[in-house]
Amino acid sequence: MIEQKNLLLKAYSRLETLINAEGYTIRIETNFEKIREEIEAAGKEVSQHFWPMFFDYNFNNGFCTILDYEGAGVAYLCYQRIDLGGMNFWDKHLQRLRQCFGRDENARLNADWVCDPMKDYTGIGAYSGDALTNPKWRSRGAKEMLELGAALSQVLALLYWPEIEWIVGMARERDIKRGLGAIYGATTTVPLAEVWDVLPRNADGSLARKNGYWFLATRRENALFLAKCAEQGHLFGPSKIQLDTEVQLAKWAVVEGSSQPGNN
Repeated sequence: MIEQKNLLLKAYSRLETLINAEGYTIRIETNFEKIREEIEAAGKEVSQHFWPMFFDYNFNNGFCTILDYEGAGVAYLCYQRIDLGGMNFWDKHLQRLRQCFGRDENARLNADWVCDPMKDYTGIGAYSGDALTNPKWRSRGAKEMLELGAALSQVLALLYWPEIEWIVGMARERDIKRGLGAIYGATTTVPLAEVWDVLPRNADGSLARKNGYWFLATRRENALFLAKCAEQGHLFGPSKIQLDTEVQLAKWAVVEGSSQPGNN
């Protein structure tokens, strides 16, 4: 455990240095009333999983990593600790969906659908969600900063809750196709996390939830490996830049008739 903690501390320090080098500062917030206000002010509705009326936060069972730039929140990544007791995560997910969307009596989940991989996650873990980049700052390398912030948040979760064995979350299919699963640090992505026969609606008639969510997961051992990669510079920084360059050169080399840099 001491070796793991040392690795995580070194990874956190390296990621923090990379984030600070771009002019960003890191803020950790545990008051989800305040977090919800900030995220909604940035133009995103917070998912019901993190609403204080559904999430009984106590300042120790959840946090949000915030990257600030020029005094404004640019990226947000929320985490909450989950103790499943005797449940598996599929059962927990269904329970949370009914809790969050049960106000619409017409809404109906497909009773025959089971996302089988979710059943493999039991015990104590963490749920990650509400990753957001403020629209005002999306032109300033926001995707890269989100990736750094996600990696740092994953490391922080393992430090903050050393007992967790996995980190899970949800993402829309369109975001998976944009590569955000990897950016969030997920090593497993599974389609059809839920299937609704009748989608739930808000009081004003607008949709409260849509189909098309994917299940994202990272086992502790895989999160530790990603932390090692980050600490040694293989995911971010010069090593990643070198690797990306070599991959691009290889692509150019196999395309017949293409010109490589410096040969024009």
